[in-house]
Amino acid sequence: MRSSPEHGEFSDLPIGRVGGHLLPFRKDPLAFLDAARAHRGAVPLRLGPRKALLLTDPDLAAQALTADYGHFHKGQGLQSARQLLGDGLLLSEDDTHRRQRKLVQPAFQPRRIEQYGPIVTDCAQRLMTDWKPGDRIDLSKSMTALTLVVVARSLFASVIDDQVAQLSAAMDVMMASFSRHLSPFAPLLFRLPLPATRRYNAAAQSLDRDIRNLIGRRAEHGSAAGDLLGDLIAARDGARAMGPQQLRDEVMTLLVAGHETTANALAWTLYLIAGHPHVEERVAQEIRCVVGDGVPTVQDLGRMPYLRQVIEESLRLIPPVWLVSRRSLHDQSFGEHPAPRDTLVLVSQYVMHRDERWFPDPNAFDPDRWAPSAHGERPRFAYIPFGAGRRVCVGASFANIEMGLVLASLLARWSFRLPAGFTPQIQPLITLRPAHGIPVSIEARV
Repeated sequence: MRSSPEHGEFSDLPIGRVGGHLLPFRKDPLAFLDAARAHRGAVPLRLGPRKALLLTDPDLAAQALTADYGHFHKGQGLQSARQLLGDGLLLSEDDTHRRQRKLVQPAFQPRRIEQYGPIVTDCAQRLMTDWKPGDRIDLSKSMTALTLVVVARSLFASVIDDQVAQLSAAMDVMMASFSRHLSPFAPLLFRLPLPATRRYNAAAQSLDRDIRNLIGRRAEHGSAAGDLLGDLIAARDGARAMGPQQLRDEVMTLLVAGHETTANALAWTLYLIAGHPHVEERVAQEIRCVVGDGVPTVQDLGRMPYLRQVIEESLRLIPPVWLVSRRSLHDQSFGEHPAPRDTLVLVSQYVMHRDERWFPDPNAFDPDRWAPSAHGERPRFAYIPFGAGRRVCVGASFANIEMGLVLASLLARWSFRLPAGFTPQIQPLITLRPAHGIPVSIEARV
């Protein structure tokens, strides 16, 4: 590994003998981004044969993320997942994305998603049913299981426990191999008759079959079930409704994307709370004052401002979605930096959220930086945990409510203790995941 003098002011960035910045970036993405965030504005990169531009300034990020249709398409990182996810909101482009966003958005309006609060708290209570003081649990596995049940029950009101277990089993197999979609060799890997490929394909086929069956049964009996699937079936663009394939693609996208990011956000938040006892005590006291011995509600969340600060700070420090990529469809520029057609334009939440201009002592976990009295001037795009612009996460409000209710439910009854000296390894795949889980012991609150 070396630095490259031909990159001038950016010569401090590690660069390989072949492939430009691609190998050092793939080897340790977060270390590479830590080095890159020292450069403000736009950082030109060479990722194999592709030219890339990493935007480290909020205003330049806004230019990329809020551009009209026709200027950018999403990067190629997840295109190999199209066979699984189809043409849902995550991967669709241009007129298809515009139409689908219009159809899906009403289902996620705050007044609609508040009805799912009892599902969230019921799932959280069930999770804790078998917990005993002194038990050791893996936060990553527990939160993944929890959020998958939440999204399944929110999508399908009539789903039963056996069906959820079947969906969960298929999803576990698929997510274990999902990182291969990020490989430049993904098209080859998913064609080779490898054991992992066979397991993935079998799980994907099982999940696809189950989802189509659930949609088909609902279509036969009408859409009025008070769940997300019912809202999607009832959605209209003029007189046009979604067809069976588009419904399948949107449901699959919501099921996959709707649990992975929230699960990681919850696991990281509980890890950060466990590592900062003064934060844990303060947030637990706030929850007890509001909820008492009851079950938290959506309305209670507005009365717990410190819990909200803790969530905001966790999403800042370890944003589940850490990198957004766009492919330029024509010659453009960002400030003084050209972005010719086919340039890969990168915006990293990990970089933006650790800019000391907007977040002093950026590597510290400090929920008080989100207190109303602490807010200074900060560019809008300096903090974008759910993305921004036309492709901002459609489920952001759902995720915020889910995180608040889960944390309030768990922290009202339990405290979490990390093993001495434990520091989890962050694995930057599609999301920032704990590489080997987050083991904690639990103790009942008194």
